[in-house]
Amino acid sequence: MDTNQILASALAFSGLFAGMAIAYFAKEELWGGKRYFLLMQKILIIIIFAIFLNYLQLNTHLKFALYLAAILVVAFIEISHYIVYFLFLPVLVFSSKNMLVFSIQASLVFAYGLPTGSLLLYERVERLKEWVKKLRKKRK
Repeated sequence: MDTNQILASALAFSGLFAGMAIAYFAKEELWGGKRYFLLMQKILIIIIFAIFLNYLQLNTHLKFALYLAAILVVAFIEISHYIVYFLFLPVLVFSSKNMLVFSIQASLVFAYGLPTGSLLLYERVERLKEWVKKLRKKRK
């Protein structure tokens, strides 16, 4: 990876902070949009994985089986989207040899960071509210 690709990777992962900033300034929209953020995350995981598999140029039958497995995992298994977010780093590193694939992947990772950052802030606010409720109950 050259310097430009390292900077592009850093910019791609800044989507998490951009999502947190958007959530901070648009708190009213955050509460109703949680299910859409989760759907967006799942769709982006599948797209990023599909582009990465196409880049690897695997056998068609193997690709199809991996596509199907990815869709089933994303649809039916609860995964930590924060861990998945940082697992995109190896995807960017491996796809860095092809500049077109790398730039598409970096853009998609940034887009994935937007709902992930928003949900992260949403969860922190919810935990804080629960903590405040517990404190108020203890005071009474």
